[in-house]
Amino acid sequence: MPFQRILVPVDGSAPSLIGLAKAAELAHALGARIFLLHVTEPNPLTVAPDVVAYSPAVVDDLHEAGRDILAEAAARVKAFGVDCESSQSDAIGPGVPAAVVAEARRVNADLIVVGTHGRTGLRRALLGSDAEAIVRETTVPVMLVHAAEAAR
Repeated sequence: MPFQRILVPVDGSAPSLIGLAKAAELAHALGARIFLLHVTEPNPLTVAPDVVAYSPAVVDDLHEAGRDILAEAAARVKAFGVDCESSQSDAIGPGVPAAVVAEARRVNADLIVVGTHGRTGLRRALLGSDAEAIVRETTVPVMLVHAAEAAR
């Protein structure tokens, strides 16, 4: 049966929550399980040229916020009558897309659902696109849920 293990990265933003809702609808219809992932991005403090440090207190706060985001996401998924698991990862080094791709392998996901802002042009060039990088880096099918389209 297709799409039984759906990975949904969540960051608490409106696009990620819209993607989560679409994933939960799909999982409910297919009898699939959702795997929630929150990736923490600790920003290093520059101590000196070529030397960075991570404040343990800041990292702890980011992890706590991530747990809150995952708890809210799990409650939303369970409201659809869908079973889910949650995990948290740090994006130190390889970044968010690599963490998502690694988690997809770990949970043997057969679909990744990503809510996206859908930025284009200069805004995308300046801000980057985690969704685009996930599509490029994974062999798992990816469903992009464009926040602006879903809101219509």
